[in-house]
Amino acid sequence: MTTIPSPGDVRTLTQDEIDKPHLTKRTPVLVDEMWVGYELNGRRFIDKKALSVYAQHKMLGLRSFWSDLIGPWRLMIMCTVFCQKTVVSVATLAAVSAEAVEQQYFPHETQFRTVERSDLLTRGFAHPYTLVDEADYFLRDPSFNVQRDDNDALEALPKRRALVIHFETDKRLIAFPLALALLLSAVIAVIVGVCTRDIATGAQVGGTVGGCVAVVLGYVIWRLG
Repeated sequence: MTTIPSPGDVRTLTQDEIDKPHLTKRTPVLVDEMWVGYELNGRRFIDKKALSVYAQHKMLGLRSFWSDLIGPWRLMIMCTVFCQKTVVSVATLAAVSAEAVEQQYFPHETQFRTVERSDLLTRGFAHPYTLVDEADYFLRDPSFNVQRDDNDALEALPKRRALVIHFETDKRLIAFPLALALLLSAVIAVIVGVCTRDIATGAQVGGTVGGCVAVVLGYVIWRLG
């Protein structure tokens, strides 16, 4: 069972802990295992992760987990090319016995009964230090935690909920692919103009390429969201 820490144990993260959580020497002592889900290529997975009790520290752990899973280059491409940003939702899971959980392998593909986007957790994922006033967020709701009671091992676990990390289309990021298309068309126009020694030809080719890229990106973004 989770032990609720005293209010004095909750502190504000330093900037170094926010930027480099894996290097900081001041790490939380209390650690809990919780349900963590994620969605990739339309498939949903569930996993168990040992994360710190406090909400802001959990988010630091989730950021590290997501970055390792996706990779920094893919995260950048998803943002700048496909207008996708990382969001955090809360999903409900089917009730299973504690014994069944012990026999399962993790991570594994699953289905979530309901998935609801959380603005608070999404902002907390992007800026973990903003959850300092919500440090006991997960302590107030133990359904996120993976718990085992030997006396009730065969009984179905109560309501289970998981944090689900996934991508969501943000049309405000459309400026990135448009800027990329303009830059590409400009570079091609310069190269063609220099090679042919004809500015008009370079501008025509560059404009055509830029237009085609913009159309393709627009279609991809439309299909994604």
